[in-house]
Amino acid sequence: MNTRKAVTAMLVVTLAIALPGWYIFGRTDQSKTVYADFSYVGGIYEGSKVTVLGVGVGTVTSVEPRGTSVRVAMSMPNSVDLPPTPRPMSSIHR
Repeated sequence: MNTRKAVTAMLVVTLAIALPGWYIFGRTDQSKTVYADFSYVGGIYEGSKVTVLGVGVGTVTSVEPRGTSVRVAMSMPNSVDLPPTPRPMSSIHR
């Protein structure tokens, strides 16, 4: 009976170490970063929500001034399909 308890305890300890390790290091984020250049970005900040057709799909990761324009980096899942010629129209919300 002691052998059975030892094997069960060893299995529990192994799973307790392996599962969090897999969750933290083994999973891969299937995301992409998309960049857009704007002439004006009033109200867009790092952390703002990104929507496509009104559905939240990502987050603004950075807003970088570049002379006469501003580059906005957005992170979203790879599964999000963007139109071939996206038009920014109130698609980024605070």
